Amino acid sequence: MFHKEKTQYCPGEICDVKAKQEIQKTSLLQRGVLVGSFAYVIAVAILFNNSFSAKPIDLWLVVKSVLSI
Repeated sequence: MFHKEKTQYCPGEICDVKAKQEIQKTSLLQRGVLVGSFAYVIAVAILFNNSFSAKPIDLWLVVKSVLSI
């Protein structure tokens, strides 16, 4: 309605067609690393569930017992 003619100057390629540059694309390796990271976190949570739910102990008692040996 207001701008009937095509823009002459476009900073940062803002007027171009919305296509991703090569550096903006996600590779298969990057996706694999993301999935592997999630799998690692889930595996650690499952394998060490008993350790995470153990009652905390006083670390000063542990240090004193080690130093007194």
